[in-house]
This record gives sequence, C-alpha cells and structure tokens, in this order.
Amino acid sequence: MNKVISIIDDDRQFARAVSRNLHRENYRTTMAYSAEDAREMIERVQPDVVLMDLNLPDADGGELAAELTRIASSTKFIIITGHGSISSAVKNLNNKNVVNYLTKPCDTKDLLKAIHHACELGKSAETHTDSKKRAHSAPRPSDIVFRSAPMRRVISIANRVAIRDTPVLLRGESGAGKDWIASWIHYNSPRKDKDFFTINCAALTKELVESELFGHESGSFTGNKGLKRGMLELANGGTVLLNEIGEMDLTLQAKLLTFLDTLSFIRVGGERSIKIDVRIFAATNQDLEKMVKEGRFRQDLYYRLNVLSVNVPPLRERAEDIPALAASLLHHMSASENIDAPVLEKDAEALLKAYSWPGNIRELRNVLARAMMYMENGFIKKSDLDLGNQKENFNVNVTFPCGQGLQDIIQDVSRQIISEAIRVSNTKQEAAVMLGITRHALTYQMKTLGLS
Repeated sequence: MNKVISIIDDDRQFARAVSRNLHRENYRTTMAYSAEDAREMIERVQPDVVLMDLNLPDADGGELAAELTRIASSTKFIIITGHGSISSAVKNLNNKNVVNYLTKPCDTKDLLKAIHHACELGKSAETHTDSKKRAHSAPRPSDIVFRSAPMRRVISIANRVAIRDTPVLLRGESGAGKDWIASWIHYNSPRKDKDFFTINCAALTKELVESELFGHESGSFTGNKGLKRGMLELANGGTVLLNEIGEMDLTLQAKLLTFLDTLSFIRVGGERSIKIDVRIFAATNQDLEKMVKEGRFRQDLYYRLNVLSVNVPPLRERAEDIPALAASLLHHMSASENIDAPVLEKDAEALLKAYSWPGNIRELRNVLARAMMYMENGFIKKSDLDLGNQKENFNVNVTFPCGQGLQDIIQDVSRQIISEAIRVSNTKQEAAVMLGITRHALTYQMKTLGLS
C-alpha cells in the first residue's frame, strides 16, 4: 500500500526534486511551500510522513511542527534543512512525532531510509491502537478540527452536555450527523466504558419498537418462544439514542415517559418491574413544538426530553468543515477496507464545498464511497465525485380562486411541491430528504393529498 509523504519547503526546486525521487519508490506525495498552505494540506491529506524545513517564510518551524502534530497526531515528521543548528532546534521542539532530521543536501539513500523508518514507527503505533479504532470505527468530532462557527458552537455545547447525566434532545435535518454527535457525547461522558445503542423509531412498527426497547417475555405474542432483553436492559449503565423520536406512537410515548420518571419498565408480556440506569438521547428532524400543539406528540414527554438540547446545523451551512470531514470519512472507510486513505485533490475539494448537500453527511459519505471506486493512484479528482447533476431550484404557481379557502390553497401548493420533488428525484427517500421530512412522512402526505 502506497504511503503519502508531504513535503513542506519554500525551496520549490528542492521539493519537486524530492517528490520525483519518492514517486520512483512508489510513494505518493503532496507539497506545500508556506505554513498557511501546510496547515490546509495536513488537515486535508493526513499524511504518513512529513518532510519539513524549519526555516519557512511565514512561521517558526518548531511552532508549526507542534501545531501540525495536533492536526495529524499519527503523522511522523522528518526535519530536513540546510541550517547547521538543526540539532539544537530539534531538541527544542520537544515533539515525540519528530523522529529524524537530515541536512541539505541530503543523500537520497539516507532520505529513503529515514522515511522507511518513520513509516515503520507509524505502522507500529497504528497496530498498538488498532483494537480501539475498531471499537469506535465511526468518525467522531474529536477526529476533526472544525473551522465553521456553527460547529464550534455545537462542540462547545456538547462538551458541557457530556458531563451531565440528563436526557439530551438533538435536532437537525436528516443526515446532518445527530447520531454522530450523540455518539461523541456518550464517548466523552462518564458512561464511555458502557454500551451505546441506537434505535430508529421510524424504521420499525410500534410493536417492534416496543419490543426492541423494553424486550419481551416468552410467549408474549404468536410465534415467540424465548425471552428477549431490550436495548434499555442491554445498555444498563450506558446510553440509548432514540432516533426519529417524532415517529414514536403516542401509546409508546406514554410508556417511555414512565420509564424516564422511574428508570424502571416491564417487558412486553411481563409482570416484574426491572430497574436500570440508562441515559436517554432523542433525535428528530421534525418540529416537536408544532407536533405538541397538534396533539401528535406528548407535551410532558417533550419537556422531559428537552432538558439539554443540541441543534446540529446542516452541511450546507458549514462548508468550511467539509474538507476535514471528508478526510475523516475517507480515513475510516479505507481503514475498514484495509487500504490507504485516498487524498482529495484541490479541485475535488472545491466542488464538495460548493455543493448544496440536501442529504447532508449521509450523502457526502455515499459520494466519497463511490469516488473511491472511480479513483486512480489513491487521489480523488473532481471527475470522480459524480456531482455534475445537481438539482435545480423549482417553482410552483399559487392561485387564489374565488370560493376556495386557505386550507384548500395550502393543499394545492403542497401537492405541487411534493409532485415536483418526486419528479426530479431518483427515489422517494431522495425526495423526502429534499423536502426535509422523513420517508414515512412523505408517504403519509402523498396518501393524504391523493398522489400515487
């Protein structure tokens, strides 16, 4: 598997010569000629090894190396410079990621030997932490340096929420990363060593959701021959996330409220009350306040869940975070396939930042997974992303005929909007994402409005 070597040096001729030599040895390379470019490159590429000159025009080399190791904690650094004071400079760095130093002009064999040694050190450290990575394979916010103001606020709130032990309500569009933030809060909480479970209330029937949450006794329904412990019981001491909480049946909402008040429950078909210690998170892309007013969500449960609230912004409102988020997703997807993480070229990165992302992070992950199949030599180009057919905005006509009431006009406009969303989408799920509602809600609206 080809390793990625990043070269940071304001001597462009030297950097290009080194890059050519490394290509002959089947290394992949990226280059930066200033501290500003280096920061962006390291965050985007997450290289295996950095070759770095201490004498850069816009930063102190020692301070920059320390900063870059915080961005890419597993990257190894080789200092390569023409200055005779390199020994004292390296000692002053006090940076365990700096594993070697060479002076210019350096012998190619010595350089390759140093790089090979640095790669081996990185491989050893990766093996040492591999079991932990497998345990938490999904990327978490702690993996990423967020640049956007909205996500910095989210992480600040999440930090404060993590140390509490009350319910958390996560709001935001479908695919924006609510379950991702919930996972991060759990793994940074006092419950981090216990289990974290997720149940999607929209994906299961009322009976299945109840059984998955509370479990059931043997013989509690037809065909059931064994006892089943629910997620609440299995997660004792840990956390359970109720995704799409707005889709939960009202009867089941009442049972959940009882559990939150007592931290005890009775299995389906059971008689004995079981007391446990579980923290509840809930996530939704719906307007729960509106649902409460319409009688579709219990007001007392809403207040019980909305003790601590985290609003996760859609991806289109935090374009500055897309390069780092994409790099993290690529790293974790490639790790699961045991291949080197691909590198996003700048034109590809620019396209990702310009796209509107109606499907948010879920769509970004799918686009990157597809690009990994198209890419060549470990680099993802703009043409690999397959984002050329972005949906155009569409318009609907609103008329106010005599004798037609407001409700009839609203239904007519809703019918036009839903019909157009379905027309320009490939699937019902894609249309639901475009409209900002769940697939279940879209099906209900289509039935109500008489759309096939």
